[in-house]
Amino acid sequence: MGANNKRPNTFIEYYMWRNRLHFFMKYTPKDQLEQMSVNTLEMIFDAMLNGTNVKA
Repeated sequence: MGANNKRPNTFIEYYMWRNRLHFFMKYTPKDQLEQMSVNTLEMIFDAMLNGTNVKA
């Protein structure tokens, strides 16, 4: 039994978050941008703290 030395591919996570943020910043009405930003940051912090992949 050997240890798995393969590193996880973080590019997928990076592009998923980048594209999600870009999409919502582009299409969210201006009067809802602040709440959308708060919700998105909460999801990101939760994903970082729990080490989970967030699916919206």
